[in-house]
Amino acid sequence: KEWNNRIHPDDALSMTKAIDSYLSGKSDKYVHEHRVICKDKSIKWVLSRGMIVKRDKHGKPLRMVGTHTDITARKLLETRLENLAHFDALSNVPNRTLFNDRLKLALSYAKRERKMLAVMFIDLDLFKEINDLYGHETGDIVLKKVSRQLVSCVRESDTVARMGGDEFVILLPIIDSEEDAISVAHKIIESVAQPIKVEKTHLHVTCSIGIAVYPHHGKDEKLLVINADMAMYQAKKSGKNQAKFFEEAMLQ
Repeated sequence: KEWNNRIHPDDALSMTKAIDSYLSGKSDKYVHEHRVICKDKSIKWVLSRGMIVKRDKHGKPLRMVGTHTDITARKLLETRLENLAHFDALSNVPNRTLFNDRLKLALSYAKRERKMLAVMFIDLDLFKEINDLYGHETGDIVLKKVSRQLVSCVRESDTVARMGGDEFVILLPIIDSEEDAISVAHKIIESVAQPIKVEKTHLHVTCSIGIAVYPHHGKDEKLLVINADMAMYQAKKSGKNQAKFFEEAMLQ
């Protein structure tokens, strides 16, 4: 009973199901990974294995023995490796791979429920000049701070990802209208334009944003990203520090 009370609440149901499945004969072994809450309130990952060692004359399980192995170190390593695969090492926001996965899921939902979503392609203005003048270390600090600003401008359900260099992309998986997207874009433009302090220097960057909305500006992931990118280049060409929606005329 004391052991069961220490099982992390989020893992208790799956552990109970795994035990019940084994005891009822639906599965031929009991093996389960779950978290336990220690006396000092720290959380450890445990691998539990168990087997029935005694049954009554009707075959009903009477006694079960097992082992518990601490696998916390392995789980931490798995998390780190997963982060390397899906998150940008510099800014710690999702990378291109994770963004594409989330866009695919969001698009599938939008098609099924007949909803709108928006993809925003963002490129920093004046970033190359900062890199050339102050060096890559300063440039990296600017990218980290801009990443945090972008995240602060969107909802938890939205995704900010770094595509590489000074290019970012944002997924707004559910919007009611194009006005929702342009409202977020204006918020981002204002936030990014705030001076960034690096040591004693105040640096200034702005951003150009291109927006593609499903279903108006593309019906698949690839086209939405390409069209948002095209709109971003148009925003840059038109004077920078602004947002533009994709338009068919941009293809000419």
